[in-house]
Amino acid sequence: MSFSSSVKTKLCELNITSPEALHAFVYGFLLFSKDFSFEKISATSETSQTLGYVAKCANKLLGEKISVVRELNSSSKKLFELTFPDSSEKLFRFFKHKKNSPERRIAYDNLSEDTFPFFVRGVFLACGTVSDPNKLYRLEFSTPFMKLSLDLMKLLGEQIYPPLSSVRQKSFILYYKESSAVEDLLTYCGAVKSSLQLMEIKVVKNVRNKINRVTNCETANISKVVNAAVAINKDIALILEKRSIEYLSEDLRELALLRYNNPEMSIRDLGEALDPPLSRSGVAHRLKRISAAAESLK
Repeated sequence: MSFSSSVKTKLCELNITSPEALHAFVYGFLLFSKDFSFEKISATSETSQTLGYVAKCANKLLGEKISVVRELNSSSKKLFELTFPDSSEKLFRFFKHKKNSPERRIAYDNLSEDTFPFFVRGVFLACGTVSDPNKLYRLEFSTPFMKLSLDLMKLLGEQIYPPLSSVRQKSFILYYKESSAVEDLLTYCGAVKSSLQLMEIKVVKNVRNKINRVTNCETANISKVVNAAVAINKDIALILEKRSIEYLSEDLRELALLRYNNPEMSIRDLGEALDPPLSRSGVAHRLKRISAAAESLK
């Protein structure tokens, strides 16, 4: 099961008791579904669970059994449809829409400050998706109706965060791509467990990324030390081959032999092994003098 399907499954397990909240939820789902008109109200889904849940809520809202969920004949994938055979006109008027409305828009009389989260929950179940947070953070709503999309954009901007927008294959997309915005919207519409799961995944990813950064930094430092040791040892080998250790001044001889015989030692360790000990800057300065002496022999 995808992360998006998991979120929707969890939302369908929530019990809505308030009549006003139930009204807003069913309205949000049906308004953003396949058909919402005086003649026909219907929704399709690849899972019967979501449609069964909405049907149950619609029946509860009107106090009678008005819905039918059936499997459609489809050669490509399994598909289910929710319809209201004898109640489309009744539902359309119930949600304060007029028969000759030219465009599908949000009828704000169906909403209030307290019930908007339930409306968003219905909209998400109808046309929303959320990406697997292990891959990326993105939650979006898709509808083929431009003005309906603009209405939703306005409400989301007023109640939560203003979403970004785009057009994809004749559909109008509203989306969030910041993890905090996705978390807040999931929490807002009731998917608290899914929001916590996303937060947990984000923490794990952040820790993993930090470990990788530290490891890469340490690897780079080790490589730098090794390369520097190889270079100075080549210089010391050249001095020993062309002349002898006596070619170096007395204060450089002990360090040169120590470096040559212990290529794995760090600058700090080299300094502490000398007698008397030297600071890191002191060791680095003497190594530069040894390289300069080797350069004069090339």
